Amino acid sequence: MSSPYTIREAIDVLSSQKIQSNGHPIDLLGVVVSIVKTRPSALQQYAKSSSKVELWITDNSLSAGETACVVLWGSTELSRVESTRLEPGDVIRFNGVS
Repeated sequence: MSSPYTIREAIDVLSSQKIQSNGHPIDLLGVVVSIVKTRPSALQQYAKSSSKVELWITDNSLSAGETACVVLWGSTELSRVESTRLEPGDVIRFNGVS
């Protein structure tokens, strides 16, 4: 397998690494299907990790209509998604996924 991995390859590699406890970061490429942003409530403002972005992605290694979810935690990640104006249909590359 070459890098960047397809989504199916990435799932297989990351699952295998988790079982073997020998994880090495990999690169992943996909097309954005949808973006779900969650901001903390007024009571959760103290916890920066309560902000998250779910990026639902797909590629040709998955069946029609099948997607995978990549979750990014923290207000910095949420800001990065907003500042790049990421939209469904955009191609996205994740570097160093583990």
